[in-house]
Amino acid sequence: MPTHHNTAVIHLRRFALACLPLALTACASTTPRPAQTVPLQVLVPILYATDRDIVDTANPEKFYGAGRADMSYGVATVALSTRKQGESAVADWSRWQARDTNPKNRNELLSIDTMAKRTFGQYLDSKVADAADRSVLVYIHGYSRKFDTAARNMAVLAYEMDFRGVPVLYSWPSKGSPLAYADDAESLQQSTAHLLAFLRELVTERDVDTVHVAAHSMGNRGLLKALVKLVQDQDVNADWKFGEIVLFAPDVGEVTFQRQYLPLLQNLESRTTIYVSAVDVPLRTSTKVNSSRRIGDANEYVFVVDGIETVDITTVTRAIGAHSAYRGNPELQADLYYLINQRLPADDRPTLLPVDSERGRYWSAREVGPRNLDPPDRRP
Repeated sequence: MPTHHNTAVIHLRRFALACLPLALTACASTTPRPAQTVPLQVLVPILYATDRDIVDTANPEKFYGAGRADMSYGVATVALSTRKQGESAVADWSRWQARDTNPKNRNELLSIDTMAKRTFGQYLDSKVADAADRSVLVYIHGYSRKFDTAARNMAVLAYEMDFRGVPVLYSWPSKGSPLAYADDAESLQQSTAHLLAFLRELVTERDVDTVHVAAHSMGNRGLLKALVKLVQDQDVNADWKFGEIVLFAPDVGEVTFQRQYLPLLQNLESRTTIYVSAVDVPLRTSTKVNSSRRIGDANEYVFVVDGIETVDITTVTRAIGAHSAYRGNPELQADLYYLINQRLPADDRPTLLPVDSERGRYWSAREVGPRNLDPPDRRP
């Protein structure tokens, strides 16, 4: 696609990108600190809501199954390996509690503590009150995800983008198998009412300033359907608390999106950001299976429409990791830091370069510098 970059703008953005570490350390204390030993694992607690059935209470990784049940709430504690994580330019391991007992060099779901709905709400309010940012980030996973995998993915997302609020997972009953695409699509459809009720409660009953939402792949279908209903809710609209709406590799048909969801998103107070890639093999397969081009698939062209910010991550990903780049790509993690933590539009984020195509402007992800296992300690 033809591009028309202004050379001076590109040089300025490259300069800003080179200064990224300085920008991130601007608020750090000038007093030297003693060196700290990086722990092998850190503990990342994830609040969750799910309509999965309970299968094995003795085993955290098999606690929830693929069957449907009434809503369940609680906290899932994930141990993240700092050796496997930490490539993000913005991650800060010192924010989290080190795992002192039997640490391992892998990510694992350590424990699940269930709560009654009322207790969960009170606990969430208390965590928000203690957070640096009085916000929550609700993540809705895609297809072929078991609960333990989704919990680990949420923990990685919160850790590597250094989210300053409270991370919350909504997990629907995916079968966790790549062969169950049609079954998962039906299951997500049945879970949309529960997701809608959960999001509504967050913005109308909980003591939260802002609710950011992010969905991956097929999970975007449930989020978009829920947003349609939420926009029609007078109580929700009376005090609209939704902040950033993030669509990772959305497995949503282009025609469906433009007809059913685009007008709604263009008129919201919230900003919508779509992350796409030309080397996303699962989305290319979905395009063939559904006989409908997916908006996250940038193989033929980048999906660009007014009122939506589209970020192409093709240049910083490989085909093997493009579909799930949100949970392991340092360029994307740094961009999410600016998008969600700083609430900056695409034109103001040093992690991106503008691309003016025949279809309109979108943004391309750029390298963010050295990938260190030891994220910089940038806070006093």
